[in-house]
Amino acid sequence: MDLALTDNGTLKEDFECRPYLIDGIDEVLQKVYIILSAKKGRFIYDRELGSNLYQIDMEAEDAEEGMESEARNALRDTPFVEVKKAEIRNGKAYIIIEIDDQEYEIPVRRESNGLQL
Repeated sequence: MDLALTDNGTLKEDFECRPYLIDGIDEVLQKVYIILSAKKGRFIYDRELGSNLYQIDMEAEDAEEGMESEARNALRDTPFVEVKKAEIRNGKAYIIIEIDDQEYEIPVRRESNGLQL
C-alpha cells in the first residue's frame, strides 16, 4: 500500500481530508510514473531514482528510440513492468508499458528543454 498522489504531486485526500491509500495496479502505475517523471540524480535520498527522459529532444528523428531506451533503463529494476515502446502522436509522447499482460499508456508532456512526464 502507498499514499496516492494527485497529478501535481500532492497527497490525494478522501472526503474527510485523510490521505487516500492505493494498492495493486494503481500502486504500480504510480511508482512507474514517479520513476519516469523524476529527474535522475536529483532526489537526495536516492540518486538512482528517476530517468533522463527530460533530456530527450522530442523533435529529433530518433526521439522514440531514445525515449524507449531511457524508459527501459529507468524501469529495469521494477518488478512486473515491461516497457513495450515509446510513441509520439500528434505532437504528444507516450511510454507504453505492460503489466500482467495488460498495456498501459503513460503520457509524457513536453517541457521547453526536453521531455517531462
